[in-house]
Amino acid sequence: MIISLNPTYLCNFRNGKCAKTCYLTADQLASESVLDLEVLKKKVLEVKEECGLDHIDLYGGEITLLPDSYQFELASFLTTLNCSVNVVTNYSRPDSIILTSPLTNGFDISVSWDYTARQGWSKVLKNMQETKRPFAILSLASPEFARHDPEDFFEIIAKLENLICFEIKPYSQNQSNSYSFGHKDYEKLVQKYIEVYERRKYPFMFTNIELLKDSLAKEKVSWSDEHLYLNPRGEWCVLDFDDKGREYFHKVFDLAGFKKWEENEKRHFKLDPVCSKCSFLGHCLSEHLRPIVNFESEGCSGYRGLIEWYDERRLR
Repeated sequence: MIISLNPTYLCNFRNGKCAKTCYLTADQLASESVLDLEVLKKKVLEVKEECGLDHIDLYGGEITLLPDSYQFELASFLTTLNCSVNVVTNYSRPDSIILTSPLTNGFDISVSWDYTARQGWSKVLKNMQETKRPFAILSLASPEFARHDPEDFFEIIAKLENLICFEIKPYSQNQSNSYSFGHKDYEKLVQKYIEVYERRKYPFMFTNIELLKDSLAKEKVSWSDEHLYLNPRGEWCVLDFDDKGREYFHKVFDLAGFKKWEENEKRHFKLDPVCSKCSFLGHCLSEHLRPIVNFESEGCSGYRGLIEWYDERRLR
């Protein structure tokens, strides 16, 4: 099982550009509510005992805003779980306990950085230039990020000594914002970056290519049956879409509710007139499947067009 832990939604970049594309609302980003650590531990251990635990993503909000004592105790607990841990941060506070304690030497670090599309981008770039720890960059595919030239962007991040990988994350309309940047826009953006990356042969890994390879090998799993989210109120959630196609956290309350939800997800998409005929069903690029409105004009959240494009490209 994979757990995304969100002990806080509070973010110090809530009044700038990145807040305009964030999946959290303004009220959530300003909330100082923090998940009680004992509740967090109990919930996580419950999943570990009943389902097994392979990986934890830790983020917010901004995880480094938590009190130092909380960060230390949380890090101490996570090291006892015998699973991989990835800390997702805006990297505005690189000296924070969760990023510097010897306890977290085995944790991965992913920096959310969308170049000029993100608040504090130049300060964070400087922090990435100075860090001695290996890290990844996660960039959200927003309209502003898409306006950057891939060669210019790659030239900037290629100078980061400890960068190990880079990934472009898809944007989904949500209950906080609804930009006109659809599935096909994302596919075109990733295609442009792949073309430059493969031509220039940069020293870091481009994660989107690895995901495409996994999809084609049928090794990637696109169902949500192994991914739970824990919010600052101690509630189990899954990522879902409302009747307007907006992404949101759907509360499932307990593991029985989660099992019922994920069974319904599989049932729905196995009957979907488009998905049911797709050779990549269950192995597509989707992080969580979204109902298809019009595949021909809009594509799908599994990015079948991108998979087929890459498959044809590698066979040339």
